[in-house]
Amino acid sequence: MNIFFCVSFYDGDASWIKNLGHRYIVYNKSGKELSGLDSVVNIPNVGYNIFSYLKFIVDHYEALPEKIVFCKNNVFPRHVTKEIFFQACDI
Repeated sequence: MNIFFCVSFYDGDASWIKNLGHRYIVYNKSGKELSGLDSVVNIPNVGYNIFSYLKFIVDHYEALPEKIVFCKNNVFPRHVTKEIFFQACDI
């Protein structure tokens, strides 16, 4: 399945994002540099991850990927395990 990931980052671990290949963009609102990631956009921290997702939609409206997963970097283990997440995404 060809899925694109839009990840909202504020704090925590971002190392799992590298496993997504080049099919991601990280909206970094932490104010810190994220090393080791290819596609990072620094944005202001307005308090909610929905800003990151809406920015992605607006900025890429004319060429949106067919399938997009919108998630926060701290999705594990707060909301779901890595195994279930990657299984649901079929990767």
